[in-house]
Amino acid sequence: MYGEWILPGWSPPLCGLTHDHPHYIAQHAKIKTLIDAAAGKDALVKELRVTVAGEEEGWDTRIALLAARVKEERNARRAQRATLKAAAAVAVAAAAAGSEGEDGGAEEGGDPAEAGQGGAG
Repeated sequence: MYGEWILPGWSPPLCGLTHDHPHYIAQHAKIKTLIDAAAGKDALVKELRVTVAGEEEGWDTRIALLAARVKEERNARRAQRATLKAAAAVAVAAAAAGSEGEDGGAEEGGDPAEAGQGGAG
C-alpha cells in the first residue's frame, strides 16, 4: 500500500494521506501506543480474574464446610429432640401402665360401691 496505485476504472485517491505521510505515521504511532496499553490492561484483567477465581474457590470451599457443619448440628439437634421425645413417650407409657396397675383391680371388677350393690340385689 505504499506509493501510488494505478488501476484502470478506479478513481485516484481522494486525499494525499498515504502510509508514508508524517500525519499518518504520527497517528499510527498513537494508535499503536493505545493498543499496547489496552493489551497491558487486558493482561492485568486476566491476572485479576485468575486471582479472583482462586479466592472464590477458597470462599466456596469455606461456605461448603460451614454449611455442612450447620447441617450436622441441625441433624444432631433433631436427633436429640427425637430421642427426648421417645424417652418422654416411654415415660408417659410407663406412668400410664403404672396407674393402670394400681386402678386395674377396680376397673376389672367395676366400681367397688357398685360391686357391693350388685351382690346384694
